[in-house]
Amino acid sequence: MFNEFGSSICSFGAEVLTKHVTAMQNEAPGVQEAVDIEYIHRMRVASRRFRSVLPIFAGCFPEKTVQQWSKDIRGVTRSLGAARDMDVQIAHLQSFHDNLTERKYQAGLRRMLLRLRQQRDKMQSNVIKNITRIQENQTLTEMLEKLSTYRCETAQYDRDLFQLARDNIMSRLEDLFIHEQAILEETNIEELHATRISTKYLRYTLETFGALYDAGMKQEIQYCREIQDTLGTIHDCDVWAILIPQFIESERERVEKFYGSYTPMLPLLPGIRLYQASQVEQRKTLHHQFLRQWTEFKQKGVWANLVETIQSRLMP
Repeated sequence: MFNEFGSSICSFGAEVLTKHVTAMQNEAPGVQEAVDIEYIHRMRVASRRFRSVLPIFAGCFPEKTVQQWSKDIRGVTRSLGAARDMDVQIAHLQSFHDNLTERKYQAGLRRMLLRLRQQRDKMQSNVIKNITRIQENQTLTEMLEKLSTYRCETAQYDRDLFQLARDNIMSRLEDLFIHEQAILEETNIEELHATRISTKYLRYTLETFGALYDAGMKQEIQYCREIQDTLGTIHDCDVWAILIPQFIESERERVEKFYGSYTPMLPLLPGIRLYQASQVEQRKTLHHQFLRQWTEFKQKGVWANLVETIQSRLMP
């Protein structure tokens, strides 16, 4: 519904969305040059935050505008996400390789790095295509112009804005705690992944409305970041658990086709297996770390205090 919200909400929402669009605009040239992988990381995060925030304030804008903005940024997020994930895998594997001294392990790791970099090179064209499209279409510039019409310097934080904040933060908290029992078991891969996503969106929501509360909810945001980081690394381990067997099989087929024999594959296996074992061990350690974090935050009353904070601004 268009103009569902009042000027206070829409001005606040336009301010937040403007920040994320500006961030995307600033990072776009660096993403295209592909010199530093951090440009992709920052633009990906900005696009994700934009897509997380837009539905909250959708009532401020015409429905067609919201749909178009969502479509425009979705393509950017997807291409950047795939590239960023690959960059992280390459960086982690390279670090593991560089810290090994035994030569028998290095051949397999170098082969994996070669294949990952070949895949990453292929991804870059899609990244550039999506960034070029939004630049040529002036997508981000038009977004900023449109958003500027909703920003009001004299707008106040009224009760409706605090109510919107409370409703969205509570919804994110409920999404997070749906998984509480399942995440205690380290084999519940899907639930742990879902918890990571729920924590990420809770963090984005807290960042969105942080300016409304004392200290900007920085402590609560930090708690979310710690959980998200741990669960993110667990997810990386789970991804490797799938990718490594797939790599071994595809490389075996490639070697047999080229040499007519499986034998040249044998020197590659020690390093690959070593890395595989390291990921299994790291995942166990990380799950224990996550459980300590989760228990500690509950004992500190982090979530209960958060609820009290957002409720207090609505007290008569």
